[in-house]
Amino acid sequence: MTTKELIMLPGPVNVDHNVLLAMGTAMFNHRGPKFFRLYAEVKEKLRKLLNTKGEVYFITGSGTAGNEFAAANLVSPHEKVVVCSNGFFAERLCDTYKLIGAQVVEVRSEWGKGINLSELKKKLRGRVWWLLFSMKQAQEF
Repeated sequence: MTTKELIMLPGPVNVDHNVLLAMGTAMFNHRGPKFFRLYAEVKEKLRKLLNTKGEVYFITGSGTAGNEFAAANLVSPHEKVVVCSNGFFAERLCDTYKLIGAQVVEVRSEWGKGINLSELKKKLRGRVWWLLFSMKQAQEF
């Protein structure tokens, strides 16, 4: 057995040995009954995990694809968004909102450092017109 490097990023991540073994099994039709049963089972388990009775959706793409999907469905051109930006993914999220045409107000901090709460309060003070408050959390050790 070889020692694996521990990857502590938002992705890619280490994959459990049992998952790797399962990935080595034969594929099955993604339009057949076996897939639909599995899909429904996983979806129900995700609802329980998230403690929701609402609909859940799977995004077969990267985290960036998920962020872009969410941004495009939450924000329209000219709407206002506050983004706490202190790293690569938050900056990317700002860019995504700007591409959509949103009015983005960034609360910036040095990469890897916490957001200055007094600056955030100053940006929010007296404003009731914010549509969305957005921040991205990722850990790297």
